[in-house]
Amino acid sequence: MLKFNNNNIQAIQVPVWFIRDFLHKSHGSYIKVYLIINSYSQQGTDIAVKNVAQQLDMLESEVNDALRYWDSQGVLKIDENKNVTFVLEDPAAQVKPKTFRLQMRPEYSQAELNIIRQHNQSINELFLMAEQCLGKMLSPTDQKVIYGFYDWLNMPIDLIEYLFEYCLSNNHTQLKYIEKVATSWNDDDIKSVDEAKAQVIKNQEHYKILKSLGMSSAIVSPAQEQFFDKWLKEYRLPLNVILEGCNRTVSNIQKPNLNYLDTILTKWHEQGVKILEDIEALDKKYQVVKEQKVSKEPPQRHKIVSKTQPFYAMSSHNLDYNEIDRLERQYHEKIRESVLG
Repeated sequence: MLKFNNNNIQAIQVPVWFIRDFLHKSHGSYIKVYLIINSYSQQGTDIAVKNVAQQLDMLESEVNDALRYWDSQGVLKIDENKNVTFVLEDPAAQVKPKTFRLQMRPEYSQAELNIIRQHNQSINELFLMAEQCLGKMLSPTDQKVIYGFYDWLNMPIDLIEYLFEYCLSNNHTQLKYIEKVATSWNDDDIKSVDEAKAQVIKNQEHYKILKSLGMSSAIVSPAQEQFFDKWLKEYRLPLNVILEGCNRTVSNIQKPNLNYLDTILTKWHEQGVKILEDIEALDKKYQVVKEQKVSKEPPQRHKIVSKTQPFYAMSSHNLDYNEIDRLERQYHEKIRESVLG
């Protein structure tokens, strides 16, 4: 039996912060549970969990999951005696709520799944979509895993559909892999298709950066994540600018690393680089300064050829070979005259 501490509210009210912060990201069945027990609370009437389940055409386990969820989000508080107190102030203004997820996926019985399918056409459509994506009939175990995305991970139907679409586009059709991606999104508090798409783009950017440096991209470490956030979020550098930094890192050092890349990108950020054309302008400016510096250097004096240098290293002369031949004949003529003399 759920027991309520009456807040003496004469009219049923739903806080503005609840509509703003939870309506778009919370499971529809959880919202139904919140609304009906909120109405009983404001009327000061106790109600059993099984009666809530009957009114909403849900399982008792689903109602209990919803109550644990709202308790974890700070929307209401439940003590050991099942006393429920609704929070009137915005929980976000007090302590940021943690993402709620049971450590292990619940074990749904086949009887439960059959009842759920009878009363929830969306689940039937979800299973049909999964069969089309996977190209096979779903086994009872497959159904439990996929229903767990909806119930356990609190994912909206359209987000589950995008999950399958994303995994299949990357040639991953194993349900274990798909569940791993789903739990990863849940850990990152991804509750909508737009948030999932943003996460996919982020992962692709990280992959491209690491691949350009010749580094492993299987797992992104927290230290690497800090660098990526610095360049992409703090500096707001476009990906093509970062990749140009990767190219220069690979060209300049034998073992590329993020620290060296960071020095390049930080310098560009300080110089106001926003697009690739800014880098080209900086390169041209550097080249002009370099050429001006060279032109101002005093001319080098001609080096005197050492006598010890080999003949081929000596500078050549313009020689008159006819004159050499004439002098040689004159020399030999003098020798003959002296001998005959």
